[in-house]
Amino acid sequence: MEPEYDEIILDIYQLNEDKMDVSEYFSSDKLKYDVKQTHCSVGSEFIVIQIPQKYRGRFTEFKYKYCNKPYQIDYNCVILIMYETRKDSPVLYWLRSDQTSDGTHPLLITNNKFTYARGIFPCQDSPSVRFTFTAEISVPNNFNSVIICGRTCKPIINDGDRYIYMCFEMIPMPSYAMIIMVGSLETIHLDLQHNVSLWAEKKYIEQSKSCFANFHHILTIAKELCDDVREYNICVLPSNIPEIDLSCLSMIFVSSTLLNEDSFLICSTIAQKVAQNWAGGLVTCTNFQHLWLNKSFSTFISRRIMYFMYQQNIIPDKMSFLERKTANDFIIKKLKSILDKWFCGPNLRLMSIEDICTLYPELHCLMTKSEGYLLATQWITTETFNNFAFLLTELKLCNNNLERREFLSYLYASNTVLPVAKLWWLRRMFPFDEQTCENRLLLLLLYIKNKWLEMIQPALEFVREYCSPMFACPIFRELYELEETRHLAISGFTAIVEKKCKMLPQTIQEVAYILKIDLKDIYILTSEESTLHVKTGQ
Repeated sequence: MEPEYDEIILDIYQLNEDKMDVSEYFSSDKLKYDVKQTHCSVGSEFIVIQIPQKYRGRFTEFKYKYCNKPYQIDYNCVILIMYETRKDSPVLYWLRSDQTSDGTHPLLITNNKFTYARGIFPCQDSPSVRFTFTAEISVPNNFNSVIICGRTCKPIINDGDRYIYMCFEMIPMPSYAMIIMVGSLETIHLDLQHNVSLWAEKKYIEQSKSCFANFHHILTIAKELCDDVREYNICVLPSNIPEIDLSCLSMIFVSSTLLNEDSFLICSTIAQKVAQNWAGGLVTCTNFQHLWLNKSFSTFISRRIMYFMYQQNIIPDKMSFLERKTANDFIIKKLKSILDKWFCGPNLRLMSIEDICTLYPELHCLMTKSEGYLLATQWITTETFNNFAFLLTELKLCNNNLERREFLSYLYASNTVLPVAKLWWLRRMFPFDEQTCENRLLLLLLYIKNKWLEMIQPALEFVREYCSPMFACPIFRELYELEETRHLAISGFTAIVEKKCKMLPQTIQEVAYILKIDLKDIYILTSEESTLHVKTGQ
């Protein structure tokens, strides 16, 4: 802390103010502080701590005793903040044993949504502020996994029925990468050097090992494009936890639903997360509005990884034409003229497809309708049985999950109502249990949209099993929009909430908002073990 300042301002979110205590670390003297909320903050608050001059001395070296190598920082004041999070805080995902995949141990993971770090601990919650840290976490001794910011912690003290785990991070990191996870997970190494570790519940460990067998290849390419990372971890989460999308340099988090996806999509997702973690560790943004820069870097890097992975222009040809052209143009200084023409001064406007094709005539061949679109159009418009039978045969060629997704997406986006007879054939062509999770979702949305009431119950069963917002919210939104199925959506959701279910409180609140339900009108079963705390105000 610089001598000219006498206060420090920290962001907080949903901390119990009556349980908060601020003092000087060495003397235990109480420090004055105020909790404030400005007009521009939504739910967040600021704690302003006054630090008298007598507590600010010369910079001193601090050594952390549990590190093998001296962990040293320079400081001139130390503040101790005692606080407690609220039980209904959306920052924490508390999973009961029955909400996990194995069903044996509870699990805790912090919500990584941006600006939520201030709900874990008071901090200067901005991407522009990076810090090192040491942490000690006390957990019951039947938990074997404590992970902070992608670092696996080590038990250092056996305190009766509890272990105290230690972790330290010497690379400065932003607050949004502060992810804490406590549970009972299995771990295996994916490489001979033991530099790449896989963490998952027992149910998914073998399947994960098979799905991520090519991870070392992705990492090798990433190291050549970016930089070397000495150790790397993959953590597979239960399906009811929302997708984890964060920049944590040494670990990526994936949903267990990814394990059933197409191998190309698995590699693409992993490449995207590896690239995003690297870009997040490299690029320091001024504020959260500038995080698009990280995303842009990671998108470019992940596409390069996939290009080298498959040794063919899968992504550049079909998805990234402008990226290739503008990259080449940049070298010969054509990009500036394009930007000047379309994005500067009085000519500022978005380029249309026609504009782009005028600039690059060779793009026209890539803008033609895809096979998935043509097939979906024929499926929608055909009426005679002969054509219909022919289309069914042609559909058998659609044996790629990505092609199926494209086809189903076009069907779902169409405004044409499909008769149940066509939906029946569709169900026969695409057996539900043989599809990936995202394709199952598209099928169910298509069935609901076209009022095939027989499929409402399978849709609700799917939501119970895969109850993350990614799957639950679209299905309940589709059910609620149709007058014929609105009551089924409400009764189905009520049944899910009244019973012990895998759906997390945060997801329950999102669905309740979609269905315009006040949760105080739903009786929620609770037990001593339950951590299901739900806000009643909508």
